[in-house]
Amino acid sequence: MNRVPPEPSSLDSSPSAPAGSESTSAELQRELEFLRAQVDRMAGDQLRADSQILRLQYELHQRKLAFKLLSKLFASLDVTVEVNAIYAGLCAQACATLKTDRAVLLLPAESPGSWRPAHSSGYSSTALASLGACRLVLPPTLLCRKGKLLLTRDSVRDEVQTELSLQLQIPFLIAVPIMGAAEVAAVLVVGRNKEVKPFAPPLDSGDVNSLQAIAGFVASAIQNAALVQLERQERFVRDTFGRYLSDDVVARLLGEPDGLDLGGESRELTILMSDLRGFTQLCESLQPAQVVALLNNYLGAMTEVIHRYQGTIDEFIGDGIMVIFGAPVPQHDHADRAIACALEMQLAMTAVNEWNAAEGLPSIGMGIGLATGVAIIGNICSTKRAKYGAVGSTVNLAARVQAYTRSGQVLMDESTRLVAQASLRIDRSFKEPLKGFEGQRELSEVGCIGAP
Repeated sequence: MNRVPPEPSSLDSSPSAPAGSESTSAELQRELEFLRAQVDRMAGDQLRADSQILRLQYELHQRKLAFKLLSKLFASLDVTVEVNAIYAGLCAQACATLKTDRAVLLLPAESPGSWRPAHSSGYSSTALASLGACRLVLPPTLLCRKGKLLLTRDSVRDEVQTELSLQLQIPFLIAVPIMGAAEVAAVLVVGRNKEVKPFAPPLDSGDVNSLQAIAGFVASAIQNAALVQLERQERFVRDTFGRYLSDDVVARLLGEPDGLDLGGESRELTILMSDLRGFTQLCESLQPAQVVALLNNYLGAMTEVIHRYQGTIDEFIGDGIMVIFGAPVPQHDHADRAIACALEMQLAMTAVNEWNAAEGLPSIGMGIGLATGVAIIGNICSTKRAKYGAVGSTVNLAARVQAYTRSGQVLMDESTRLVAQASLRIDRSFKEPLKGFEGQRELSEVGCIGAP
């Protein structure tokens, strides 16, 4: 008997795709997309990190270059203290440090508020010719201690900034001030013809900071140079005048250095010439040590008197003394000072001769001649020796007058008598021909001086 196979039930049906397989596939797809997004984000983060690292490496490189520049400037300061020498190499070094095409150093021009290019780097000869004629007005915000100017492609430029960029022929630039003691001494400008250069990102605030550091160091160098220059001037004044002027006059010269012109000028002054009478014959009877002792005591006593009247000892000529009244510090009463000083010098001879007697030395006498007029004064020097002094006919006249004096006398030329403001006691007057001068000159022997 044949069996009939049973009909398949629903439970025995053949297997198909599991339930929910479509939803599982969608979830896997979403996971895959999420993972891809994570990878892309991580790659972007890594790219940004790498970019930031490169940027930091570049900034570090820039700081190292700036440090090298500062080191060069510091080293140069050891061998030169002239401000112009400090400025001279600054532009080229700044260009190399910040990878810029051009650099300009601006200094104050003749007109107030105007600035001129003084040093530059990166300009052709043609561009340099037009640059030299520039006279610039700078933004007020730049001309202060923390001033700065950064002009990039995105900068909104006013008329002054636009003109500055055009005149300096620098489209994209940084400018910072270099401070002097109280105000802006110079302005350093660096920049590029194109905003971006190979291996160099656009100029930004980091470059501004680097340039400000350079400017700050240069400002310190300039101030140090000014201090060294002032110290040199003070040393020169003390070396030139210290032994021939009183301390208060030297202090006045140092306090008012601008009023001291050592280059040479004509000025009215009074010249005092003194000389010991018969000293040449006297020396023949003394030992050299005795002559030196006698002269040192005499010149020391006379110097003290001269300093009291603020005279300038031009030089000791053996036993003679030449003194200037009215220079280097102007004195409106130079004639009165010279007369009073001459009279007191004669009075001081009493103490000089008392010392001579105590030392077993002979008594000495001095004659003094005075003349007033215009003379040329200044630092008269050669490559080997420098001396502040006076030259001219007035100096010769004082020497001629002194030659007519006797021991204990003070003779003055008529030129001194006319200028003197104080009341004088004239013991006698006479006329004599003086070699080198026309006609006869009236000479007067002064016995006493009173108040003006």
